[in-house]
Amino acid sequence: MNNYLSKVERDLILSHLIDEKPLLLFKPLSTEYLPHEAEAYQFPQITIAPQSYQVVNKGILFFPFSDFSFSIPHGTSIAVLFHFKGRALIFESQFSHLAKGYALVISPYIFKQIDDSISQEKRIHGKFYFGLQNESTLFVPFYSKASVPLFSIDLWKDLSSESEKKFLSLVESLYQKTYSLSELFIEKKAADSKSFYPLISAAIYLTQKEERGSESFAGRARPLEILFLSDTHIVFASESIREIMHEKSEYFITIEIPVLRLTRHIDSTIFVEQILFDSVEGQKKEIAFCHISSLQEENRRFLSEKLYGFDSEFD
Repeated sequence: MNNYLSKVERDLILSHLIDEKPLLLFKPLSTEYLPHEAEAYQFPQITIAPQSYQVVNKGILFFPFSDFSFSIPHGTSIAVLFHFKGRALIFESQFSHLAKGYALVISPYIFKQIDDSISQEKRIHGKFYFGLQNESTLFVPFYSKASVPLFSIDLWKDLSSESEKKFLSLVESLYQKTYSLSELFIEKKAADSKSFYPLISAAIYLTQKEERGSESFAGRARPLEILFLSDTHIVFASESIREIMHEKSEYFITIEIPVLRLTRHIDSTIFVEQILFDSVEGQKKEIAFCHISSLQEENRRFLSEKLYGFDSEFD
């Protein structure tokens, strides 16, 4: 099955881009198309705010010089990412410098990114190993959670009032100090904001009401979900995390990250720093904040680039 949109689907998405002008992300091709674009021009991920650009001639994204200033060279091929009804979409286009602004042609081929409408094995997934039984290794699978996007440092900009309140409460309880969002993400240096990103994802999860599935997990561990993933931390969620992991303990995990037609395999050990638990309308919610304690350098760089972009100030 092709991973790109049909003509009918593309026409619908084009109408969405023209009418809604959603948030866009610009990334170097090698972030999403490893390894065949390894020599492509590299730049930090760029976020384009909704409604801040134009769509002209029913298929060209236009960014006037009066509102935008980019250092991306003319003719550079880049990846453009956006969302439609919760689904992540991506296309490749050449970045053009025109007389009055910058332009990108919306490609005939818009690819579907991984989400919950696709089988779990094609989402970001992996295994969490937690013990031995009868000489067999015990593990529980984990999957990315569609309602809490991975690899975005801009989630704090669109928090609901409830999620913002929960986030600031988490920060206060962990750091014993009261902050505002602007103090943490605008007034602080970007590198100093890094430690707060996992808490943003946790706050979103802790304020969401979950739809209960019909599958029974009697006698076996419930699969985990990933809320946050970077080169230094991973955050897991479940109704029953404390059944399989403990604070101040180290575990082994494997992660599979689909990158269009490829899959990146990552082995790592993690250290469980803290487990929090809460409930939403009677539903149990447990979160494990984990530090990635060992990771191959090339995989650490890959995860850093996925979240922060290339040449980031976090390196």
